[in-house]
Amino acid sequence: MRLKLLLLFQVIILFAGAQERQSLLDAAGQCSNLKKQYFAGSHDTIGVNYDLNYHRAHWHLNPNNRYIRGSVTSFFQITQATDSLSFQLADTMQVDSVRYKQNPVSYSHSNDIVTANLPSVLNAGVYDSLTIYYQGRPADSSAFAQGFHGEEDNPVLWTLSEPYGAKHWWPSKNALSDKIDSLDVFIHVKPPQYQAVSNGVLIHDTVIHQEQERILHWKHRYPIATYLVAVAVTNYQKQTAYIPFQDDSLRLVNYIYPEDYTHAVNKIPDFYKSFQLFDTLFRSYPFEQEQYGHAQMNRGGGMEHQTMTFVGDFSFHLLTHEVAHQWFGNYITLDNWHDIWLNEGFATYLTGLAYEKAYETDKWWNIWRPQVVGHITSQPGGSVYVDDISDRDRIFDARLSYHKGAYLLHMLRWILGDEAFFEAVRNYLADPAVKYGYADNEDLIYHLEQQGDTTLNEFFQDWYYGQGYPSYHVVAEPMDDGVIEVHIDQEQSHSSVDFFEMPVPVRFKDASHDTMLVFDHTENGQVFQARLGFTPDSIFCDPEYKLISADNSVLLGVNSIDSLTSRLEISPNPVENTLFVKAGERIKKLEIFTVEGKKVLNHQVKKRKQVSLSVESLPSGIYVLKTWTGSKAILSRKFIKKP
Repeated sequence: MRLKLLLLFQVIILFAGAQERQSLLDAAGQCSNLKKQYFAGSHDTIGVNYDLNYHRAHWHLNPNNRYIRGSVTSFFQITQATDSLSFQLADTMQVDSVRYKQNPVSYSHSNDIVTANLPSVLNAGVYDSLTIYYQGRPADSSAFAQGFHGEEDNPVLWTLSEPYGAKHWWPSKNALSDKIDSLDVFIHVKPPQYQAVSNGVLIHDTVIHQEQERILHWKHRYPIATYLVAVAVTNYQKQTAYIPFQDDSLRLVNYIYPEDYTHAVNKIPDFYKSFQLFDTLFRSYPFEQEQYGHAQMNRGGGMEHQTMTFVGDFSFHLLTHEVAHQWFGNYITLDNWHDIWLNEGFATYLTGLAYEKAYETDKWWNIWRPQVVGHITSQPGGSVYVDDISDRDRIFDARLSYHKGAYLLHMLRWILGDEAFFEAVRNYLADPAVKYGYADNEDLIYHLEQQGDTTLNEFFQDWYYGQGYPSYHVVAEPMDDGVIEVHIDQEQSHSSVDFFEMPVPVRFKDASHDTMLVFDHTENGQVFQARLGFTPDSIFCDPEYKLISADNSVLLGVNSIDSLTSRLEISPNPVENTLFVKAGERIKKLEIFTVEGKKVLNHQVKKRKQVSLSVESLPSGIYVLKTWTGSKAILSRKFIKKP
């Protein structure tokens, strides 16, 4: 719960020393590399006949042994009349018994599914419960991991279930359709010197001396997706702090390896401003009646377990990325792994947003944008949409799911404007249909379109489902009376997108002027005129990285548009069979379009200044030839194809 301040807190934001600074891409790269290790299959049809309400788990753990023994009691409401209930649990785990109303019932365990046979049919609407007792050494050593830390090789156990790993260590229903309404976790630890953490709030911490056992009871009273349930055990050193707000504070609990305690305690306050930003910009922390915390683990990167993030280090960008997930990923969770950007795109963008808005200097924001765009455009293809969700590497691809997903949000903000964009996101978070539940793309798009009074079908078709990015080629020519004429062409890096319709910002400067103009670029070869009021001596295409683009070119000068056109010669015109093309520099690609804009020919050239092009197969009519040169200029000429 947010607690009233007892002391006056002073937040000191400390940036790491130069030798400790990692690339601003690390948060996405580390998180994706970590999460992509945990794929082991999914059963989306398991549990369709019941709705989960509550889990009570008793887990017996010793960090010296990668082994778990315990029981999980599941409370549910029947949605379809049935005489059996199924849960996911890997075949490598041993089921000791299944009990219904304290009595053992028969069950089967195969294909990673435990099916309990009930003594009678339960009708729709009935509330009931069932307990599975089990034990074993989980086969997936990433979903249920063990490591060592410190000079004395202290053992540590931790879990990480995203996306499909929960079944490897506990019987559950790992579907993105049914959140657990409430959760109690009792962790029985031997020997008792070890701490154990889970989701929510620690209610009891009791040592039973005669048993040499410690029992820690964690209670969570918010809806939670199965993959966000977690436990960790080691000799943690606990720190309690408070994140200050205007009138109150939020309790922050950190479980840290003793050897890293001093360093971590000094680093953790760095992310307070990020937390405060998200709390005020979007909505209050979604789990404010409980708390937030971090628990250290042995892997780089982090995992945003609800209310208790597991981290490998305490860097600013990692803590910021993971706390952003408490809003985007935990409070509202994606309803299918195809749309992972709803989790990772938002968390990655909010890290950049923290660099932009939470600090007085724009230094880090100016580094974040070009680095992210550079990573996205380091390869010509790749969509944000995940077509194959059985491929864990593809789900957690840092370039596409994290960075390109983040930059889709940045471009949507550019298109809609700040006021409409942020209001749309707030409306999305407040939507009763998805809050504390699951959402898909359409839920977000609806609010973006409503607030922006626009349609985004074309945007998502190109940028979300399509692949690649544009390269812009801008030619500007000063005219009389301070008018500038601007010619903009675009080249696409991947054939899945014919054209990216986007507002393109171009900056014009001279010694005493600096003006940004935005051109609504809807087709190649567009010519714009604008009253600039001065004669620029330099131009820049998208200097503030509003867009995903790469290899852009600009040309400025008197008669520059005419000079470009004059560099292209075609003959004969009209033409019957073969068109001869000659340019003032080497040609790398030729394209032919109908006058309606439909591409009918694409011809790659091995960088020659003269090319012969067969047009014999084209129907008679008027066409536009576009010639792409080595300097990235795009030269256009109309020609007539004879019958």
